[in-house]
Amino acid sequence: MAAPLLELIASDRESAARSRMLLARYSRLEAGVPALQHRLEAFRDSAIARAFLPDAAGLRFAEMQGSAQKMASAAGATLRSSRTLPQTVEEGFTSLGVELDLIASTAGLVALLHAIETAEPMILVDRLAIQVPENGAGAKTADGQPQLNVSLRLISYARSAAARGSPK
Repeated sequence: MAAPLLELIASDRESAARSRMLLARYSRLEAGVPALQHRLEAFRDSAIARAFLPDAAGLRFAEMQGSAQKMASAAGATLRSSRTLPQTVEEGFTSLGVELDLIASTAGLVALLHAIETAEPMILVDRLAIQVPENGAGAKTADGQPQLNVSLRLISYARSAAARGSPK
């Protein structure tokens, strides 16, 4: 008769010990929450900084146009013209655009599109038009490929003042 009671007491003691161990673990985890929240906020801010252009309007256009010109040059393309497009506001974001007119080889165009794809802040290709010279006329690259006439419209975004002030 005493044996079942002793087993029940031992089981209760084990259960209480497990509960105290879990409570201590949960307390440690709870203590780490503010630090994790701070790291998450820093990560969000960092991701936003990489994804969107800076706040100053003139700086945004200059940065985007300069970045596009550097990418074109690094890809081996010859930039013929570059112009900024009027900014527009779409769903809490300011849309900024740049149109580029350039000459590039096929490999240069591929390199340019890859650079645009991996750019930070994020840049999107809104429009792409490629013209190949007819009948093989026109300049050719060293490997015999024709030089392409390329027209690109690139778009990037900046958070508008209203979006910056809204809660996350």
